[in-house]
Amino acid sequence: MGTKKQMSEGRGARCARAVTLGIVLGLLVAVASSAASSVTIGSVTITLLSSRYYARGDYTRFAYEVKGESTPSCAYWILGSCDEFRDALWWTSEAFEWVTTPLYGLKVTPSKKKQTFNIDATGRWSVAAAPVGVYSGGHFHQGWVDGPACSGSSLSVQVTAGADVVFPQVTGPGLFQAFNSTTLRVQSTSPGWTLSSVATFVVPAGGSEAVVARILEITVGSHSNAAGTTDVSVGYALRVAQEDFGSLPEGTYEIAITYTVALD
Repeated sequence: MGTKKQMSEGRGARCARAVTLGIVLGLLVAVASSAASSVTIGSVTITLLSSRYYARGDYTRFAYEVKGESTPSCAYWILGSCDEFRDALWWTSEAFEWVTTPLYGLKVTPSKKKQTFNIDATGRWSVAAAPVGVYSGGHFHQGWVDGPACSGSSLSVQVTAGADVVFPQVTGPGLFQAFNSTTLRVQSTSPGWTLSSVATFVVPAGGSEAVVARILEITVGSHSNAAGTTDVSVGYALRVAQEDFGSLPEGTYEIAITYTVALD
């Protein structure tokens, strides 16, 4: 699910103490490394800004930043990889060529002092240490940076149930449990993974994102973070107070949640 789903519109009569509100929750799923990986080779710094899997489209995007002291940052840089990843490549933000020496991988010729390079590959790819090299000042220097894990996926998350979560109409103060929950399936070859979420909101004119964020409760069920396959149940509720209604006009609400699984 690479895009937000539009909320249903609740059309209820406004009265002195209540307003009717209908919400359908859309979910986004992302898989990312726990932190950006960065390496400085000579005067050039290469950073993996993010690695994210998009279920809609079934592809993984790796975003790298290459920064140097001059323009361009270097004559070229190479991200070492494998035939499996080469076969999965289907889009890059800048031109590249696949080379066999001095590293086997993607060779990119930058044009700026600081530049972002996006790489899209079909399927779900995890992150592992990958060789990277920079040619600058007449010399080729090599280091290591996080890149596509060619041994196969070691970390993934998918929604197996509850991609659309529906709430009852809110007609007064109280706690409103969602009609259904979400089941996330985490698959990892390593223990110690963590699951986190970030919600974003689009509200009608006159509405308050802060109030919607406050009344939305996300409850992650108890689970093990061991290696293997783990199903995680996530529940949702709206806890509404009387004073919240002034910031909850009738209309179309969009709520998107990005779930991230990461290895430290």
